[in-house]
Amino acid sequence: DGANQTGSLLTARGWTASTTGVLHAGDFIQIGDELKRVVSEVNSDAGGEAEISVTPPLRGNFADGTSIHVSNTGALMRLVDNKQARYESGANGTVTIRLSAVEVL
Repeated sequence: DGANQTGSLLTARGWTASTTGVLHAGDFIQIGDELKRVVSEVNSDAGGEAEISVTPPLRGNFADGTSIHVSNTGALMRLVDNKQARYESGANGTVTIRLSAVEVL
């Protein structure tokens, strides 16, 4: 709710009023091109506003009214090195792929 928000606490409007659990710890949200993880349970107040604790802290300076996406979130990532995407085949036919990536800033 408003421009020039920085840090790890984001105030947002437009939620269903007086609702418990509009977001949950561990949820991902996207604002602009930034992917954030919600740190704690988020509830909206009677006016439909909510304070969202996120990690990592906001990098950008977003305009008032910038949309917050709560589904189909994403980020541009790259592998940490060329030794990634190792996989293991399980006896039951499952395949596990492990890789390490960082967000492209």
